This record gives sequence, structure tokens and C-alpha cells, in this order.
Amino acid sequence: LYSTCSIESKDGAQFVSDEAIHQDCSGCTVPHHEAYIKKYFSRDWFEIMGSVQNVKENQV
Repeated sequence: LYSTCSIESKDGAQFVSDEAIHQDCSGCTVPHHEAYIKKYFSRDWFEIMGSVQNVKENQV
């Protein structure tokens, strides 16, 4: 699996392995309170994961 930062935060990092890249948002300074999230981000898991690329099978 492959994930990225949707806002390209300079404070983001990634955990990289042979089979996956996972976005580490723990260092991000973007406000994470509920009102901010509702305004700028989707909370729909299927919408978010719909664009995740499966690198192992080379599928989108």
C-alpha cells in the first residue's frame, strides 16, 4: 500500500518498507480539531482509501 500527505505538509514523514509506504502524520502541525477536519478533510473511509495504490499488485 502507498499513502501520501494530502496537504503535502513539510512536517509529515513516511514509514517505508519493501511492500508499503505509510504516511506518518504524528509530527504534523496542522490543526486536528474536529471543526478543521470536517471543513478540509473527508471522513469517509471508502473515499479516502479509494485512491490508495496497491504497490504489491501494481493496482489502483
